[in-house]
Amino acid sequence: MSYIEQIDKTRIPQHVAIIMDGNGRWAKQRGEERTYGHRAGAGGMYMVLALSYSSRWEITEAVRQIATLIKAGEMSPEQITDECISSHLDTKFMPDPDLLIRTGGEIRLSNYLLWQCAYSELYFCDTFWPDFDKEELYKAIWEYQQRERRFGKTSEQIS
Repeated sequence: MSYIEQIDKTRIPQHVAIIMDGNGRWAKQRGEERTYGHRAGAGGMYMVLALSYSSRWEITEAVRQIATLIKAGEMSPEQITDECISSHLDTKFMPDPDLLIRTGGEIRLSNYLLWQCAYSELYFCDTFWPDFDKEELYKAIWEYQQRERRFGKTSEQIS
């Protein structure tokens, strides 16, 4: 049975972030240059591109902005909350990812959306990005749906 047939259509993640890894290794397996893999991995989707993005840089800049407000007397340290920090991030316009997918066989976040992925469900696969197809996406969503999202709480606390 296909994963699409097993997915609960009422519980689709709102925001899926993808680390699209493996383009260069995919091209190398085919005797091509790395750029061939990057061109192949680019395919007809709506996305926010994180070019030269660094989560550490983003968090550092948010802290600097907040420190400037405190120094100017426009804010007190007691006003620093999760929401305050989130509102100073470059990614404040989008929801935190429900699901983070990393293709290409690596099992790490690589400085990608560190703050935003605090409670994201993580899915790692060996498939290189150019070969990541609908069925692999459906599998990731199906696996996401098998998990209990607790956001740092116990099962009893979310019931």
